[in-house]
Amino acid sequence: MRTLFVKRTNASKHFSTFLITFALTVVVTRIYLHLTGYLQIGNEIFHIAHLTWGGLGLLIASLMLMMYRGRVVLIIGSIMSGIGWGLFIDEIGKFITVTNDYFFRPAAAIIYVVFLGCFLLLLYMKRKEQHSVKSRLYDVLEGLEEVIEQDLNVKERLRIEEELESIIEDTTDKNIDLLARQLLEFIHKQEVSPPENDILYKFSRIQDYWDSFIDTIPEDLITKIFKTVIALRVLGSFLWLMAVFLAITGAETGSFLQNYIDTIQIEHSGNIMLFVGMNALRFFLSLVLLTTLSGLDKNRKETLRIITLTLWISLGLVDVFDFYFNQFEAVIATVVDVSLLAFIRDYSHKLVKER
Repeated sequence: MRTLFVKRTNASKHFSTFLITFALTVVVTRIYLHLTGYLQIGNEIFHIAHLTWGGLGLLIASLMLMMYRGRVVLIIGSIMSGIGWGLFIDEIGKFITVTNDYFFRPAAAIIYVVFLGCFLLLLYMKRKEQHSVKSRLYDVLEGLEEVIEQDLNVKERLRIEEELESIIEDTTDKNIDLLARQLLEFIHKQEVSPPENDILYKFSRIQDYWDSFIDTIPEDLITKIFKTVIALRVLGSFLWLMAVFLAITGAETGSFLQNYIDTIQIEHSGNIMLFVGMNALRFFLSLVLLTTLSGLDKNRKETLRIITLTLWISLGLVDVFDFYFNQFEAVIATVVDVSLLAFIRDYSHKLVKER
């Protein structure tokens, strides 16, 4: 029976590229427009909004992925899709309001929620890394393009050979078994080039270099650095909360904070409740993070689970309202939390020792 949807083996890598490009495009676009005084391309009749360029980027990405094959095309298509979607959704305030308001306050929160949804999808994809026999065979067939291009290197051949051997071991389909054996015999005979000749290979080595660097750092030092980053994050939250409280109560806090209080529109009763609730939750989560720091010295897995849950609550609740009130200034806190979560996911073994 033909399978309707067969997942790519490296789908999560391409989706990661899309997501990073999407986030960077929105942030860079906002910074560029702010620095240029919201420069407009057009004249008295035309105004070429940047969602137009976003649509063009999506069109180019779609055509590339439909018309051409190859790993490079997938990478470029992922990047173009991220840029196109970032430019498109950045103007969501215009096409969900009657007044075409680019500065519509909830727009930033909506963009963030879309990003968060994509980020959760990416994590789900990474957790489902077990691939079917058909998916792995499709991946092998795609890998054979290096043979056609006469650019097969040692690492790629070893990966294809290991994949084919795994397929032969796992499959119960005689046709797939026969095809895999023939491909394995074929790939054994192919000449290879040094992996250093492959540009994509050089980029893939960056992660290997980073992992090797992390492995050279003693676990105790990793724990101290991690605790220091958590402590700085908590300190930053407390200082910000104190400054906001002083500004609201009328204390002299400087023009920046006073302008901030004036622009977040908390005079509206609904906004007051959201603003107070957001900062109360931020204060509580900061206390939780502060109390967990000592747990890392005792090497308890529960400590990392609590920290992880706290950071997810911050991303899923506090940061949504943070984007509503603070707009894209909230990116800094989000980047810190996402970076901490990524570090915990990839290097938890360096933070918690098994007893």
